[in-house]
Amino acid sequence: MNHKFDHRKLGLPSDQRRALLTNLTRQFIRHGYVHTTVHRAKELRRIVEPLITLAKADSLEARREARKILVGHSSSTKKPEKLLAGKTELEKMVILQERSLINGEDLVKHLFDVVAPRFGDRQGGYTRITKTALRRGDMLQDFYGNFREMHEAVRTRMQTDVITMESAAVALRAKATADGNTELIDELDALDKHLTQRKKQLL
Repeated sequence: MNHKFDHRKLGLPSDQRRALLTNLTRQFIRHGYVHTTVHRAKELRRIVEPLITLAKADSLEARREARKILVGHSSSTKKPEKLLAGKTELEKMVILQERSLINGEDLVKHLFDVVAPRFGDRQGGYTRITKTALRRGDMLQDFYGNFREMHEAVRTRMQTDVITMESAAVALRAKATADGNTELIDELDALDKHLTQRKKQLL
């Protein structure tokens, strides 16, 4: 019998383990996915799923509890106003996610306003862990953790948004190529990567 065994130690001292899982949690909530090892992914799931259940309550007490994990001593990152000017809310979210600029209080808002509403009346089991290729360098088995199915209405809206953004990106790429605008082409390459990841989430 395994007495007094509550969690995986991950080969780290307690302070480093807490810091690692906190950072993975913030990345998971921000991007909706994470690449890591199986033991880290399983420990991460024990933190993320209760957070989502907490966020579905959407009360002041729930937000205070979420802040303890998602905010801590960090603060919101200053947003690139020029880059976000004239963009829709979805385009702004994509840009901020791509640059990892959703932090602090913005991350709590993202959890309650974007992540939690995806799951409707689903009771638990919000995440899944999928085996992928061997990791380069140490050849450890890599695992991909992401959110499971989402509320159908949200899925449909996100699919429509992805199709719209893909169409707009194709037109912009043609214009940028004709004008030789390399800066815009680089931004479109980053957007393509994000849209590919977003389509994986919609499977």
